[in-house]
Amino acid sequence: MSNPILENKRNLFIYAAIWVGFALGDTLLFMHFYDLPFSVLFIDGLVYYLSFGPIGIGLWYVVYYSDIFKNKISRTIFNHVITCIFVTVFWSLFTYFILRSINASNSEYLEFLNKNIPFRSGMGMLLYILFVLFFYLVIYYRSLKEKMIRESELKALVKESELGILKSQINPHFLFNSLNSISSLTITDPEKAQEMVIKLSDFFRYSLGNRKEDKSSLKDELQNIDRYLAIEKTRFGEKLKYEKHVNEECLTKLVPGMILQPLFENAVKYGVYESLEESGITLTCTSKGLFLHIQIENDYDAHMLAKKGEGIGLSNIRQRLRLLYSRNDLLTIQKTDKRYIVTLLIPQTI
Repeated sequence: MSNPILENKRNLFIYAAIWVGFALGDTLLFMHFYDLPFSVLFIDGLVYYLSFGPIGIGLWYVVYYSDIFKNKISRTIFNHVITCIFVTVFWSLFTYFILRSINASNSEYLEFLNKNIPFRSGMGMLLYILFVLFFYLVIYYRSLKEKMIRESELKALVKESELGILKSQINPHFLFNSLNSISSLTITDPEKAQEMVIKLSDFFRYSLGNRKEDKSSLKDELQNIDRYLAIEKTRFGEKLKYEKHVNEECLTKLVPGMILQPLFENAVKYGVYESLEESGITLTCTSKGLFLHIQIENDYDAHMLAKKGEGIGLSNIRQRLRLLYSRNDLLTIQKTDKRYIVTLLIPQTI
């Protein structure tokens, strides 16, 4: 986040004008209590308040880098108390010696200067507190605004994803191929055809029924993947090989709904579909610390992938992860001569 005072020239001009206004008000106040010329008191006020201007700008960095949400409240308060004392003492001494040197021959002013040391020190502490509170409010407002923007982007992406589900997860080619397979099975193996209809129905029901939910358990997601692959296996037979290595503790972890489906579709599209030989897909999942590690490997034709491109699936997943977790490093891709490896890191809250 940038310093709100230094964001533009307009803010800096307003900031300087406020300090001049403080100096003028301070001058008029003291003229009621002390018999000193306006010019002397006004210079006094300018030196005090304009010298606090750079300090106030610097306090932004003190507040910004003392994250109140990560550190304990007591520690944050203690740090601010120490900083406040240091700033007040430094500011009071700095301005005192400057004004004393300017009016060294004016005994009445020097008496006024010495008499108002406690008042100036108290004013320094008050200014510090006001700056800290103001900067915390700025940080909170900006964070809230960024969160609202992210939520707005996520809602827009959810709507786009719902359309994507209708176009890709329940795409015409997949549906037509499945119906053709069912049609053939009704003659050769009616029981298997009935089983496939049930799996197809369950797959569609889960895809449509969960498309508006933010998170699903990994167990539910994998059950739907099993349905999808069972349907595809009817088309490809023994050419499609699927292995799954999932630790028991992973099954209850939460993942974004339908986050795995596009990855398995890509594995079938660029691996099994394009291959004339047996093609394997392997899923590995482990839970490490605060992350769920999901890795999907499949055989693939590098030439065909370069020709067709990776499609919208991976970019959609990247965008969803960025909006959900505010990170850009949760999806990685590795390519070997014959294996395509996608790794997902899904943060888990305690």
